[in-house]
Amino acid sequence: MDTYVTIGGIIYGILLLTAAVVKNRFTELIRIDAVLIPRPSEKTRIINLIAGLFFLIYNSYVLLK
Repeated sequence: MDTYVTIGGIIYGILLLTAAVVKNRFTELIRIDAVLIPRPSEKTRIINLIAGLFFLIYNSYVLLK
């Protein structure tokens, strides 16, 4: 079960990285800055990049450990 959650975290990290760069209907739904900030804009997209890198690196580390 832990492996599935870790792999899900890696996939979510990749999706957040994609949401920081690509702008379409699907990536707008998974943006983390839209949840945290009352008025998200193009300037707040960088939060997705930082969060995506964190999710990707941390879950990759846990999976390999």
